[in-house]
Amino acid sequence: MFNKKVLFSMALSLFFIPKKNYCLNSIKDFNEKNHSNIEIIYDLQDKIYINKINESNRENEYKNKDNIIKTNNNQIETKMKKIISNPKMKTLVDNLKFENIIKSEKVYNAMLFTDRGDFCPSNWAYYDSPQSIDYNATISAPHMHAYALEYLKDYLKPGGRALDVGSGSGYLTLAFSRMMEDKGISVGIEHIHELYELGLKNISKHNQELIDEGKIVLLEGDGRYGYKDLAPYDCIHVGASADKIPEDLVEQLAKGGRLMIPVGGQMEAQYVYLIDKDLEGNVVYNKLLPVRYVPLTSKEKQLKYYSKGDF
Repeated sequence: MFNKKVLFSMALSLFFIPKKNYCLNSIKDFNEKNHSNIEIIYDLQDKIYINKINESNRENEYKNKDNIIKTNNNQIETKMKKIISNPKMKTLVDNLKFENIIKSEKVYNAMLFTDRGDFCPSNWAYYDSPQSIDYNATISAPHMHAYALEYLKDYLKPGGRALDVGSGSGYLTLAFSRMMEDKGISVGIEHIHELYELGLKNISKHNQELIDEGKIVLLEGDGRYGYKDLAPYDCIHVGASADKIPEDLVEQLAKGGRLMIPVGGQMEAQYVYLIDKDLEGNVVYNKLLPVRYVPLTSKEKQLKYYSKGDF
């Protein structure tokens, strides 16, 4: 015979054991069924956290870039405020814009920040007319500079190269650099020694650092032959009228580049020509507006009948 207490204990154990196993099995089943879901939840939480970190990093990166851009813009603005010393220059470019000669903001700013008063020795610097710089040479009228910059603006980009033949006062050589945001190489070539020195003097008044950094290169030489050492050029401008288009300049023009040159003798009609070279090297000649320029000639012929004070 079993003791009543023993029987009672056995009964209780039989009653609770299945219930205990059932609970354990239910938890195990739940864990097995939801384990993958829990992993997905954790994975999503990790991704959300990582995304938040990335977003935060991106925001900081954008803020840093904005700060750098603002700093650079402030530095440029400060420099330009120093450069513009005469409000007459703004009046001049505003008039050219009103007359629809200056059409783009890029050209407007380039001319605004290249003060003609630094390059023109007469009291007529801010008038829209050519002025003598001696040695049978002139600084072109502002509207001609504006036309040149408008026709060449798509070829004057940061990192580019430009050649200014007959650079004279240096005005357009500096304006080319402005068009390239002072991040290219603007080469001016002049065969009259005194004019070469004049260009250096004029540009160095407010922009000596561009010369020191090699962003503006002024040379003394015959521009009819270009300057092969820094070729090819994205754009070439000639500031005097040639009897015929110099082949050396066409050869030194980069593929995809543009040459602007007045063509015609002193006793005949002169026209500006645009010469475009496509990416395959094919050359197209386009005749534009009538003009009147001094001749593109040798140093000896230019000075033959010159005596200081003729103009």
